[in-house]
Amino acid sequence: VLGLMKQSTIRAAPRSVAHGDPRYHVGSRCGRSVSDTQDIMLDLETLKTRLKELDSQSDGISWPVAGVKLLREAGCWRNVVATEFGGSAATPQRQLETYQAVAWGSLSAALILTQNDAACELLGDCDNAELAQRLLPRCARGELLMTVGISQLTTSRRTVGPAMKAE
Repeated sequence: VLGLMKQSTIRAAPRSVAHGDPRYHVGSRCGRSVSDTQDIMLDLETLKTRLKELDSQSDGISWPVAGVKLLREAGCWRNVVATEFGGSAATPQRQLETYQAVAWGSLSAALILTQNDAACELLGDCDNAELAQRLLPRCARGELLMTVGISQLTTSRRTVGPAMKAE
């Protein structure tokens, strides 16, 4: 179980702030379901600054546990998951703003988030509704981290020449 973020990094948005304000990211409190908690707002500036601090403490080799925990606690895992599965179904604009903030703070965290989001989108669009129902709510809560596999043909053949040619 991942721990809770320090309370000082979480702050409620002013009542006058609409959910569409790009300075805030809507997330849910860690460890509770979306239905039994109030939404919290994590300022994207705070998210990127905190990720930058964590990234600067990293050895550059180890899995960025603290950054992944921060993404979870910020509600980032919910962005691409449909509301029927407990996600926030963020707009493309909100997703872009989140990706920009995360990438500014930590490229490793951005890669992890985008890979997870791609896998969640693929699962959400697949024909296996039972699998989506079983896994996507866990993804939205940050209990499950998914990824996609990518193969680059040229990586292993750099010294031999191109792996294929278009004709």
